Amino acid sequence: MKKLNKLNINKGNVMKNEELILLRGGYGCCWLRCNGTGSNCSLPVAWCGNDHENIDTCNIGCPGTTVAICTC
Repeated sequence: MKKLNKLNINKGNVMKNEELILLRGGYGCCWLRCNGTGSNCSLPVAWCGNDHENIDTCNIGCPGTTVAICTC
């Protein structure tokens, strides 16, 4: 079995949190989680709107939604 060298982190090349968030899912990485009843209560979206827009979007596939949580 090979011995591995210790991991060295070059502090000059560490990515910022904002850069990591951009890499996390790429284009269309946001999801709307809806609390209504229906077959489509978790929707992929290209962007997150305001609360009213998110609830309106959720109500299309998940009727009765009153809370929509958008995660990217």
